[in-house]
Amino acid sequence: MNKENLVPKRAIVSSIAILIILIMGFESPVFAGKSSTETKNKVESFLESSASDKTYQEERFTVDGPVKLDVSTSGGHITVKEGKADEVHVRLLVKTGYSLWGGSDFDPDDYKIVIAQNGNEITALVERKSSGKKWGKNHPSFSFEITSPAETTSSLRTSGGHITIQGFRGDQQVRTSGGHISLDKIWGDVDARTSGGHIKISYLEGSLDARTSGGHINLVNTTGNLNVRTSGGHINAHDISGSLEARTSGGNIQCTLQELTNDLILKTSGGNVSASIPRLSHYELDLSGSAVNVDNLNNFNGSSQRNRVKGTVGNGGRMIEMSTSGGRVSLTLNPEV
Repeated sequence: MNKENLVPKRAIVSSIAILIILIMGFESPVFAGKSSTETKNKVESFLESSASDKTYQEERFTVDGPVKLDVSTSGGHITVKEGKADEVHVRLLVKTGYSLWGGSDFDPDDYKIVIAQNGNEITALVERKSSGKKWGKNHPSFSFEITSPAETTSSLRTSGGHITIQGFRGDQQVRTSGGHISLDKIWGDVDARTSGGHIKISYLEGSLDARTSGGHINLVNTTGNLNVRTSGGHINAHDISGSLEARTSGGNIQCTLQELTNDLILKTSGGNVSASIPRLSHYELDLSGSAVNVDNLNNFNGSSQRNRVKGTVGNGGRMIEMSTSGGRVSLTLNPEV
């Protein structure tokens, strides 16, 4: 391990404080005449405040029907929540950052910023005009905080931040390259993508297509046709009604279903797979793993081995397919209450 990475934060702050004092020659009105401890506190407070979110622009728009949001930013977060029935409130926050060698790299002329209304369509956009980086500069990040009526559809995009949506009736499309996605109390179809973050969805009623390259996926109290995939995380889905297709390359899959209206497909390359579902009278069964266990299996016609169970229950119908290359498969069929 590189010992340089173990230097405590306060040691770094102390070094910065000393450097500032030397550069300013003890002439700064901010630091002049201060003790070492006071100087460190001033420096720490200065650095933290320079890197905090500050409101840059704020707009309120009156609307009179279903709202469509189109929001895009670079590097910051997007939060959209239910607000007043006749108003969209948009707040743009900027985190400028600061470095002793480069200062703050925030020049409004470097960015295209649009917050505008066209009927019930609201556009909130921040994009850098030039992609060229200035050496030694800390580029700012722009985040949006928005409240909107319950009847709202959205298209949200950010290159590096988190996306949060809460409390809407309408379809939602979200994209982030490196952040987490969180959706709560949504009635509508959802299309969610993140390259490196987790996905958490609760109280959704509608179809779902959610994918992440490196995070976990958690579903709670969701209803509809659900399709989720991750390349490197676990998938947990509880209190599900509808159909579920869940795939991961390297994690475990766990799910509990209250109602299964179509197929259940659970696949992982390197973890365990377990599911608890209501007992069905008619379905197809295909389970495979290093070990397979099925509780309460009745009226089955097919092949049952230690690592593979395949066949038909009743007259067949919807498919229950669970598989893993290196783990165990467990299926529990709950008796009717």
